[in-house]
Amino acid sequence: LAVGFFPLGEHTVSCIGAGLCSGIYFCKLAAGGYAKTVKALLVK
Repeated sequence: LAVGFFPLGEHTVSCIGAGLCSGIYFCKLAAGGYAKTVKALLVK
């Protein structure tokens, strides 16, 4: 979805699932020494 460095603040990343199958996807968010994994459900 997004790879790179972003400036300090709130950000939004959009995903268009046209090329993806329905299912559960895991998104890892990492900043410095902090990391969190969240689940995303795609239903077509």
